Amino acid sequence: MKYNYNFSIIVPLYNAENTIKETIESVLSQNFNGITFEILLLNDGSVDNTDVICKQYEDGNKIKYFEHENKGVSYTRNRGLDLATGKYILFLDADDLIAEDTLSSVYETFEKYYEYSDVLAYPIYSLIDGEILEHPRTNNYKSEALYDVDGFAFLNQVTMNIVIKNLEEKVYFDETLFQSEDAYFNANMIFRTKKLIICNKGAYLYRTNRYSTVQKYTNPVAIGDKLLELFEKYCDNFMENGVLFPYIQSSILYEINWRFKANSLYPFHLNQKGWKEWEKRFNYILGKISDEVILKQNFMDYYHKIYFIEQKYKDSLSVNNDSKNIYIKNNDIEIIRYDKFTLVFERMDIGKNGIEIFGYIKAPLLNYLKNLALIIYKNDKEFIKITEFSLAADSRYKSKQITNIFYSFNVSIPIDDEGQYKFAIAYNGLEYLTNHYFMDSVIFKKYLNQQYIVINNKYISYYSNSFCINIVPISKLSYAKNYLMSQKNLIYKGFKSIALFKTIMELLPEKEIWLYNDRINVFDNAYLQFKHDFYKKDGIDRYYITYENEDFEDKFTNEEKKYLVKYNSLKHKALVYKASMILTSFQNVYEYCPFSNIAINLLYEKMNYKVVYLQHGILHAHTPWIYSKDKTKIDYFLTSSNYEKEMLINNYNYLSENIINLLMPRFDNISATTKENKILFAPSWRISLTNGIKNLAWQLDEEKFMQSKYFKEINNFINSKELVNYLEENNLILDFNLHPIFKGYSHCFQINSTRVKMVKDTEEISKYRAFITDFSSFVFDFVKLNIPVLFFIPDYKEFLSGNHIYNRLELDLNETFGPVIMEQTELVNALKSLSYSEFSIADKYKNNYNNFFNKIENPKEALYKKLIEVK
Repeated sequence: MKYNYNFSIIVPLYNAENTIKETIESVLSQNFNGITFEILLLNDGSVDNTDVICKQYEDGNKIKYFEHENKGVSYTRNRGLDLATGKYILFLDADDLIAEDTLSSVYETFEKYYEYSDVLAYPIYSLIDGEILEHPRTNNYKSEALYDVDGFAFLNQVTMNIVIKNLEEKVYFDETLFQSEDAYFNANMIFRTKKLIICNKGAYLYRTNRYSTVQKYTNPVAIGDKLLELFEKYCDNFMENGVLFPYIQSSILYEINWRFKANSLYPFHLNQKGWKEWEKRFNYILGKISDEVILKQNFMDYYHKIYFIEQKYKDSLSVNNDSKNIYIKNNDIEIIRYDKFTLVFERMDIGKNGIEIFGYIKAPLLNYLKNLALIIYKNDKEFIKITEFSLAADSRYKSKQITNIFYSFNVSIPIDDEGQYKFAIAYNGLEYLTNHYFMDSVIFKKYLNQQYIVINNKYISYYSNSFCINIVPISKLSYAKNYLMSQKNLIYKGFKSIALFKTIMELLPEKEIWLYNDRINVFDNAYLQFKHDFYKKDGIDRYYITYENEDFEDKFTNEEKKYLVKYNSLKHKALVYKASMILTSFQNVYEYCPFSNIAINLLYEKMNYKVVYLQHGILHAHTPWIYSKDKTKIDYFLTSSNYEKEMLINNYNYLSENIINLLMPRFDNISATTKENKILFAPSWRISLTNGIKNLAWQLDEEKFMQSKYFKEINNFINSKELVNYLEENNLILDFNLHPIFKGYSHCFQINSTRVKMVKDTEEISKYRAFITDFSSFVFDFVKLNIPVLFFIPDYKEFLSGNHIYNRLELDLNETFGPVIMEQTELVNALKSLSYSEFSIADKYKNNYNNFFNKIENPKEALYKKLIEVK
């Protein structure tokens, strides 16, 4: 075969006007060292200005431009394979880049191993907001070598950071695959020789914050059966004597793993029949992956490996133990063994009753170990024995579904009693050692590797194997010496500012301080309670936390303004350190505590504030991985109904004494006003339509948003003729209010009727005749006012399968407050029914509306009195 160039670089294009110039320039700026190349720009039916930009570069020699109607990336790459005249083919997506030494490096390496393999892989890095970061598989490319995949099954070459030979007998991309076509193509190329060349120079720079094909087909609703079809293709074409090649097993597991961690593996939207069929096909594939491959898989968390092994064997696992080990077996074949248990300490506080400890027992397949006990010995005598456990929140281990059973515990060790407290696990009459893992909210300073603290004239230390806590009284002189040693240790480890901060704080007088905290530009329950409590003459100093660029001038009196403190200021940090109570509408630690995780750990033994969670909406979403007692630092949880109280006790590991069951302050401000001919439509947000949180703000992605079913269906609804006709016939206005996180998407909606208005806020909600939402907690404000609610969730299947933080609710909305609707025609019909009934609550829901909330007069005063009582 005659070659005209050293390289053909295939670049498939689809609506790439914002990135293609940079991509082309990354090739043109190579250190060529005599390397020749052609760039094949293949436009797959773009509808933006991609063609204009490409034609500016086209020269008919080095840079060639082709176009065709939209047929997908696999068709486009296959066309490139047929057009390529280079000796080697490099694939480059239109929003990715290659580093300047890539072509010369991969050419030199491929030439060295040319006769042994048809495919070479080179380093891949993530390109995020212009910053080059390591990719999860970057370490695969640290050493140049020729690998036989029979002996190196875990290379997982699933992305297009590859170069291949331009073969006369070509291997093509499978055009029936919607996603992972690159991984399947790579496997076909590699298995021509079962050899893969690894080059350790050059770099493929992969943009990860983009609306790529991978992201588009993340949700199981969009995938359909395509994921299973991919795995079945692997099984059909890479099996020998009924055994799937280990490299292919590992590649399948790689795909399963990242989807599992992203909460996008299981199609929870399917009905029972569809789920059983999917599960049957998935279990067949899982059964083709050996225990050895699962347990040795790179990039996979150990406890996720255990989860999938359990899924393989279900009820056939058994447990044996002897004095040395616990053995987990399947039909008498040992799978794993272990000889100790990990105690994860999530919180360890110095409290009124001593050292209050919150944690959980962590070990593989604990649910198979019946009659397990946690025993704490005091000076070798049994002090506490726990045999009944609740499910730890981290049983949803690095996931939003239960993956492993871990058992939580909550114990108190008296600080006034000196002695040694040893923790052991007993099973089947035998005891096993325990080691420990500390989260940041523990009194011991894990970042200093310091195994002691000195407090209240006590020297408190620990050691592991088995885990023990020792409490020894010390003299004032020894106390001072140990304090100085601790400060010296801070300085030695590079924490000079924290050492200085602690010294200054020790010099300040003790005062009772309460802090009140909402979010930037959100003046919620903490604001209202601050305004109420501020004028109490009870000796407590109260401060409200504000933010940069926040408009609050008209919300406070001049006297109150003296007690406003900027978030993350030095004064804020000093107040948090000295505070006895923090009242917050938002539970994430970073939202009310300005310290880093490291600083929290290094200062924790002296930070004795209690966190009172006021909520910003009724907890109705199923989120135990966020709100369980063992996952938060919430000491007192304000609820407004018996429903919440029971749910927190039964599902979230709270004790009755943790719950203040009154009424949120903002419900005291809700009162009926004269009705206007208006309906409010306020849908909630979706985490999948953002790029995560940065600097306390959610990052938006307009392209991703506008491609979503959420946007398309809502935009169709607010512009539908059915809706506009209904509004005109009934002389109504629909106020459309986006969730605060989605306000930046407001301009995406083109509203065609004056009957529909985009509004920024909704302070007087009582004026509305009806409320439309999806699953926003805002609904409870309308329930309190007896305003009828309709739940419109056009992306309900996507919601069930993971496009938001949670994918189910604690309440059945359809049975509690109003109908759940997924089609816009049905929604308009429901609105018509409300109009006919003069916007009255349906009989089915009246009792729930009238009796959901506690009947509390003056909730702010009631909360104040309760906090004074428990402080």
